[in-house]
Amino acid sequence: MEEQVQISFRLDSITNESVNINVTDNVLKDMGPETIRFQYRVNVELNLSKETIIVTPDVRYKCKEATILTSEAQFVYSVPGLKANTLYNSVTGEIKQKADIIPTLVSASFSSLRGMIHLATKGTPVNGYPVPLVGIDSLIQKIGVSVTE
Repeated sequence: MEEQVQISFRLDSITNESVNINVTDNVLKDMGPETIRFQYRVNVELNLSKETIIVTPDVRYKCKEATILTSEAQFVYSVPGLKANTLYNSVTGEIKQKADIIPTLVSASFSSLRGMIHLATKGTPVNGYPVPLVGIDSLIQKIGVSVTE
């Protein structure tokens, strides 16, 4: 698909929001900038018949081996023309789009989840450790994509 087109999209809903914090006294004494690690992944589901894209970012905070925070949310986007502008090969799993909007939606969803985590951790021991900014190239490397025709 060499022809590039502009495609519009709209955020329809944010569902399944969760932020779970579990900081025990043992973990609290070990918490610090050098002991907290962040893990993230993003799942993307294209539903061609409904012309929707669901982006589900997931973030975990770990302190040593303990998971101290988990958070995820589903961002549901309407994308008129998604089916007409997407070629999907069900045999190879290859997806080609005339307008590659997935990086934009992934970036917006991950940034929104960062804000949700910030609000949810106010007044908790995790408050001083915001989710780092993650470049879109790094996010795309951690993406899982599924397609429903």
